Formats: sequence, C-alpha cells, structure tokens
Amino acid sequence: MDGRDWRVATFFDALDSVSIGTVLAALSATYGLTSSQAGLLISAGFLGQAIGAIGFGMVSERLGRRPVFLASLVVIGAFALAYALSWNSGSLAAFRFAQG
Repeated sequence: MDGRDWRVATFFDALDSVSIGTVLAALSATYGLTSSQAGLLISAGFLGQAIGAIGFGMVSERLGRRPVFLASLVVIGAFALAYALSWNSGSLAAFRFAQG
C-alpha cells in the first residue's frame, strides 16, 4: 500500500463516522428516538473508536501497522454492512460501538 491507499481508507472510515449525522433525522423518525437516544447512538460509535484506537494501537506495536490497519478495515466494512441488519436503535448503537 502506498500513501494514497491509506488516505482513501481513512476517508471511508471518516465518511462512515460523519454519515450518521446526515441520516440521523430519518433514523430518529424511523425508530422514534428522543434527542437523548439520538445522542447515545452517535456517542456509541465514538466511544468504540476511542477504545479501538487504544487496543488496535497496542496490537500494531507488536504485529506492525499494515496488517492491523487492514484488519481494522475488514472490521469497519463488516459492521457497516451489519448496520443494514439492525432491528432497533439499540442494535444499531451496538453495531456502531463494535465497529469502532
């Protein structure tokens, strides 16, 4: 992977994080979320990212950055697909947390 590949992967990770804000109004209407529940839904993803950054950072020190980065892309992609299977706001928050 050269430098451009890393930037593209980081772009799609950031796009997934930001896109929840775009669809939040539709999600709130679909699931009947209060503003507190909507905030929890967004916060779950960021909390998962904070924990994942620490955990994957420590693992990358042992295994190297490239394999850990590629593994994180697989996790991000798998849970992005799992969003489509969420049946309520709790499951969506759990998928966002796990993706982080």
